[in-house]
Amino acid sequence: MRAAATLMALDLALKDQKAATTVVCDLGCGDGEFLIGLLGHINAVASNLSAAQGVGIDYNAELIKTAGLNSNTQGAKAEWLIYNFNVDQDDLVSTLINSHQVTHVFIYLVPKQLAMPTVRGVSIVLGGQALLVSLIMAATDPHSTL
Repeated sequence: MRAAATLMALDLALKDQKAATTVVCDLGCGDGEFLIGLLGHINAVASNLSAAQGVGIDYNAELIKTAGLNSNTQGAKAEWLIYNFNVDQDDLVSTLINSHQVTHVFIYLVPKQLAMPTVRGVSIVLGGQALLVSLIMAATDPHSTL
């Protein structure tokens, strides 16, 4: 988690005592394990500051439900949203900026989803306000439609 925090420049936010205003968004969060762990790391380092928060987004409702249960169990302050990247119809960018005040974004989607207008919009709009870390993963099934 320390490496991810450093890549996302979260260590700089902590040095500036900005943990209270840090909101990390994880696009393609799955069961929330990464975001919950990252928030735990940030908040352990910034123990004297207000807690950083998270927003996890995935298309799989069951995984989002699991993420919510996991974050409650582990005491991570996060909201979990269902968003279908394959349909890509809602204004996710405005939601992240206006409703959640996202400061950092971690994107873990397959290449097809990275090309979606909303994901490109997040990269463009939040790129000036937030640090984006983007990982491209390959589907293990060559016939996968993701």
